[in-house]
Amino acid sequence: MKLRLRELRESRGLSLKQVAIKFGVLKSAVSHYEKHSREMRYEMLCRFAKYYGTTIDYILGYDPEE
Repeated sequence: MKLRLRELRESRGLSLKQVAIKFGVLKSAVSHYEKHSREMRYEMLCRFAKYYGTTIDYILGYDPEE
């Protein structure tokens, strides 16, 4: 599964550190979430969706055309 977190962050010109501060986590945690090397809790996924103004489906890489 390809998460779109990095794409969303970079499209807004945000650094890992800025996002980490916003969410109250370590910069490395955001990096792990983006690489999908660490499982993200549902609550955190919801927070990311709200922060980026998108849906959970989009973040998870689901394409409605498929």
